[in-house]
Amino acid sequence: MKFLQTIIFSLCLIGSYSVNAQDVAMLTALIPVDQLLEDIEILKTNLEKIHPGLYRFSSKEILDKKFAELKTGITQPMDASAFYKKIASLNKVIKNGHTMVIPSETFDNYKATEGRLLPLDVYWDKESLFVLRNNSDEEQIEDGMQIDSINGESAKHVFYYLSDQWTRDGDNTTFPEGITYRAFRDFYANSIGMPDTYDLVLSDGNGARKNIKLDALKQSVILGNQEQRYGKIYDYWEKGQGDALALEIKGNTAILSVKTCSTSDVRKFGRSVKKLMNQHFDKMQSNNVEHLIIDLRSNGGGAEIISRELIKHLSQEKFVLFKDSYLITKKLPNKKLYKENIFWTNLFASIGIKKGKDDRYRLNGLGRLFYRANPMLKEHKPVKEIFTGKVYTLIDAYSFSAAGEMAAFLDTYTNSVFIGEETGGNATSVVAGEMFTLELPNSKNRVRIPVVQQIVNSKFQTPGRGVIPDFEVKNSIEDLINKRDAVMEYTFDLIRSSY
Repeated sequence: MKFLQTIIFSLCLIGSYSVNAQDVAMLTALIPVDQLLEDIEILKTNLEKIHPGLYRFSSKEILDKKFAELKTGITQPMDASAFYKKIASLNKVIKNGHTMVIPSETFDNYKATEGRLLPLDVYWDKESLFVLRNNSDEEQIEDGMQIDSINGESAKHVFYYLSDQWTRDGDNTTFPEGITYRAFRDFYANSIGMPDTYDLVLSDGNGARKNIKLDALKQSVILGNQEQRYGKIYDYWEKGQGDALALEIKGNTAILSVKTCSTSDVRKFGRSVKKLMNQHFDKMQSNNVEHLIIDLRSNGGGAEIISRELIKHLSQEKFVLFKDSYLITKKLPNKKLYKENIFWTNLFASIGIKKGKDDRYRLNGLGRLFYRANPMLKEHKPVKEIFTGKVYTLIDAYSFSAAGEMAAFLDTYTNSVFIGEETGGNATSVVAGEMFTLELPNSKNRVRIPVVQQIVNSKFQTPGRGVIPDFEVKNSIEDLINKRDAVMEYTFDLIRSSY
């Protein structure tokens, strides 16, 4: 479930794509009504056949009604982009963070190479939109300015429209809002358009307003300006930023930064997850650490192995991470419509899973031998000498997928205090594991569909939400500009107060 990094990277991609005249013509070509309706029906059918959590947060009645409304709303031909804006509204109704409607590959390539975009990085806080980084050539725009309107529309209205078009787990709102401000210019291009200029109304710290006509720029120019002025920007951990699983000790307090749940990233340093976790806790013990801060912020997910090895050092009892893991089909349909080569997937499914009495498919003996999910369903023992000090977990909107699960496990099996924002990842169930990309045959818009339902073994009682912090703290725009980590500072103040 190393997921968010891939999505953000693809949204901001500026690779060696070329866009020819035929591609541009495809973007503007009008698609007949009957073909648009066919795309909607294909999408509905494939979701119903392979998505095991389709009705977990919205009933079949609600989703059927939504699809009927989409069909009724298609009354005239439209291009693929206009059609995307229609079907993207499904993201909010399906309510599965790993399921997403995204534009066509041709549109994304055009946007990344030839499209003109808003040359600002923004930040959303307290229902206001701010300039985080000015990547334009306009010197009047200062970092920290509030954006009041964009092309005549309230910035607040624009932001909520874009975040409503994005996916989320259940009824969580921190995740779609967090992703929207990080990918604001891409989402604006996807769901509103790519104008040549942006008419902005901005306010400074004293409330003085400025009206600025800002030229749109190519993505390559924006990112070049960004790196020149601000250095390399990392929204998520990447190789070169230090250990993926890093330990820092300050006096009697240790900070364990779990920057990714991808075990392959941890292993790039030549160490197994189990060995590295053991070394970290041995070091804590030898340094008489009394307080442990686990930092899960901006951790977009990966695998559950890191959770297992971490909980072994913190739980006072035996534990099981998941109650269940299953699929609802043994074979993916319409294999020609999927971007991935699903031959090997269907082959493994034919020999590695079996159908239960509840009509759900689970791993058989052969499947358990090869697939990593099986150990997550087993009972695990804690280590002989567990950490008995106080635990503080830092979470935010980007604590997603396996990181959201980790927060749920910490909430269930430890005495952890949580500081930050509600996790973007769900605390009770995740539909992820294997994921496939359906390309609709007429519009070429794409839908990412996960096929494995995992039921988290947590004490959390609110199915549609992530882990809720005990202390809600978020960095302000001033904190970010001044490179101040107010969330970490708050945690140390909490420790000093002997909470």
